[in-house]
Parts: sequence; structure tokens; C-alpha cells
Amino acid sequence: MEISRIDPAHETWADLVAHLRRVDHAQWVLDEKDEPTGAFLFLAAVVEGEVVGDLTLEPRNVVLPATEWSGGKETPLLDAAGQSVRETFVMTFCVEEGHRRLGIGRALQEAALTWTCLLY
Repeated sequence: MEISRIDPAHETWADLVAHLRRVDHAQWVLDEKDEPTGAFLFLAAVVEGEVVGDLTLEPRNVVLPATEWSGGKETPLLDAAGQSVRETFVMTFCVEEGHRRLGIGRALQEAALTWTCLLY
């Protein structure tokens, strides 16, 4: 098993797209032309040349919801230094049924944690 970061230029992109369609997750991260709909980081689990798992991350700023007090606008959450507080949101996560209980999901989550640390 190999965990890889994949983008549309990667040779395995079509395989990842096929996997996302098989598990009904493409709608959350791809448009009708199979292009990402956001600034996502795609991780794929590849076993014997086949994408059998995915974990898609979306790095983004944390915002406070719009309220009457904020004039109906979302407000970015800032740290003590005045920098935007960031989070990494999991958009998709799946291991195909025939490959579950083999540590693939754990490996994807560990890779996601590593990438999150590198992003910030």
C-alpha cells in the first residue's frame, strides 16, 4: 500500500476520480469536468496499482458566523499575533469495502495529519 498526494496533473488522477465516483464522493470535491471545486489536498491509498481509499482535505480560515452584532458578516478568527486561525477540514474519507480493516484508513489519517502540519 502507498499513500500519495495527487493533483490533476498526477498520472493517477483518473484513477482517483474513478474511485471518488465509485464511492459517491465526487460530488463534494469535483465539477462536471472532474476538476477540483476548491483548494483541496487529495490523498489516495493505492494497492496493487488501484486507488482503493481517499482522504480529501480543505485548508481554510476559521470564521465566526454572521450575527446582528457583526453587521450580518462573517468575521475571521485571529490569533494573538493578528494572524488568521486556520483549520483543515476533511471533505471526503473512504476505504472501499473489500480493503477495509487492513490499516488503510489509519494510514490515510496519519498522512492527513502530517500534511496538515506541513501546511501550517
